[in-house]
Amino acid sequence: MNETLEAITQALSIEQDDRVISICSCGAQPLAFLQYLGNGRILAIDNNPKQINFAKQVIQIIKQGKNLKELNLAPKDGPYFSNKHRLEAITQNLNRLQFKLMDVTKKPETNRKFTKGYFSNADVNLKYIHPIFEDGALIYVAFATHDLPKDIEKFLDNRSEAYRCDIRKLYEIDMPRTRLACKIESAHPCVYHDSVKLGSIWCAWTPCIFKKI
Repeated sequence: MNETLEAITQALSIEQDDRVISICSCGAQPLAFLQYLGNGRILAIDNNPKQINFAKQVIQIIKQGKNLKELNLAPKDGPYFSNKHRLEAITQNLNRLQFKLMDVTKKPETNRKFTKGYFSNADVNLKYIHPIFEDGALIYVAFATHDLPKDIEKFLDNRSEAYRCDIRKLYEIDMPRTRLACKIESAHPCVYHDSVKLGSIWCAWTPCIFKKI
């Protein structure tokens, strides 16, 4: 992954009873969320069966008590999953994570209501996903944009035009959480391709945290 787990987990403030949907992110992110759950649940969906199969293989490695450091699941966070206490908490909550294969560009096929949402590298339509969240739910979206947090109105105008609705009526932006996530993310630059064939490609994602009105 090329995003920072610390930015995601701190901005969303996952709590024990949260019900979290993680779209296009069946790897490091939902595993990190598991650390904070007590009674909650996580639904991780993806349109790539290979990604889901990989995530399930990682879970088997965790159940076997092996160290995940060599897998390099979170390159921007260093040895995030080699922390003993973190792995113990994740292991205890593995039964709270469910995977589902579906088209991530459409409205999620679920009757559940969620308190938190995370969307990785996906152009999520905030209008379509609105009904699956409880009022006050926090939604972390990472866009390849530089509009945030400097020009919120321009950003909202662009999103509203793309979704053919005024998303101001559906969401407000949690500016303290957005600024925190941007600060953490920008402090961890990442080269996610580094080879003779591909060269070095720098990835700069700008996170935004929405709150359902």
